[in-house]
This record gives sequence, C-alpha cells and structure tokens, in this order.
Amino acid sequence: MFKKLKEDLNKSFSHKQQSWEQQDEAWNYLKSVQSRLNPQISRLKLDHDQIFANMRDAGKKATEAYRSGDHINAKKYSNQGKSYKIQMATLVQERHRLIAIVKEATDDHKRACNKYRIVKAEHEKLRQMFKSATKNAKPDKRYGRNSKIAIARRAGVPEKYHDDLYVKSKPDGSINIFFGGIGKPNGLGHGHHRIDANGKVTCKYPPFTPRSNNRPNGLVAARA
Repeated sequence: MFKKLKEDLNKSFSHKQQSWEQQDEAWNYLKSVQSRLNPQISRLKLDHDQIFANMRDAGKKATEAYRSGDHINAKKYSNQGKSYKIQMATLVQERHRLIAIVKEATDDHKRACNKYRIVKAEHEKLRQMFKSATKNAKPDKRYGRNSKIAIARRAGVPEKYHDDLYVKSKPDGSINIFFGGIGKPNGLGHGHHRIDANGKVTCKYPPFTPRSNNRPNGLVAARA
C-alpha cells in the first residue's frame, strides 16, 4: 500500500505540473488574443457609432428634403442612409466575430484554471495521505531512508501491517516495532517485534497474543 501510494503521489505531481502548464499556456494565449483583438473591437465600436450617427443624420435630411418637396435630395439622402445601414451590419458582424474569439479564449482559460484547481486538490489529498502514512518513520542509516518499512520487513512484521506501524528506537540501538493494535498501531492488543543493536530479532509477538494473565483478557496494554 505504501509503495502504491508513493506511485500515485508521483503520478499526481506529474499530472499537476501538466495541468499547470496547460493553464499557463491558456493564459498566455488569452493575453495574446486580447492584445491583438481588443483594439480592433474598440475601433469597430467607434466606427459603428460614427456610421450610426451618419445614418441618423442622412435620415433627418431625407425627411426634411421630402417635406420641402425636394424629392431628388430626399432620395439621395435615403440611399445614403441605406448604405450606412449595410455598413453598420457588416461592422456589427465583424465585431461579434472578434468578440466570440476572445470569449472562446477566455472560456478555455477558465476551464484550464478549474481543471488545475481540481488536480491540485487531488494532489494535496494524496500528499497528506502519504505524509500521514510516513509520519511515524524514524530514519535509521542501518535500514535506509524509508526505514519504517525496511525495519518492519527486517523484523518479520507481516506485510499487511506495513501501512500502519509505530517504530521507536532506544538509546541502546534497539528498535521496537508496534502494529495491529486497536485504534492505532500501539493500541490495546498490539503486536510487538524488536531488533537489537546488532540487527537480531529478539522479540516477535503477533497482535492479540496473550502475554500475561495479569492483563485484561490476557492482552498487552496500549503503549505510549
């Protein structure tokens, strides 16, 4: 279980890094799109407003000319107004197209950010699980950096208990390994193996093995 948890943590870290890179790439693309298109969108809005004003002015002139009986100018201004209307429609269509591109880039960045938050939370959860699984490890040069599992193997502790151990070293160089207790590795009824300073296994008690008739149910009490 410990080995699998370590593998899962490494995979999760790689996934988090990949997700971060995707988020960063989406952010850079969004800034590039905004830098390139936002000025065009603003200019199209200004052009639209100006042409709308021209169309409204042409409409007023056409109405005035018609009322005064000047049908030639009335038709001329009316045609100008229709031309402005077509230009406005073209500007609106182009502006909407550019806005849609910016929105798509914005949505892509939001999705990348949400994905990164989820992946980061999953990685943190695994990290805490791994930290909890290794918090009782006592580094011992005789058994390598991940001494908790190595010591348990050396002492002959069954593998099914390797994900929940309490390892305690003594000044004389001996090491005690507790496992299988109620509620915690060194709880009521725990198993107990011991290795002396020379690496010899000197004690092997499986969990719930009676060791004294003076203890409740014959079980060894919890150890601090």
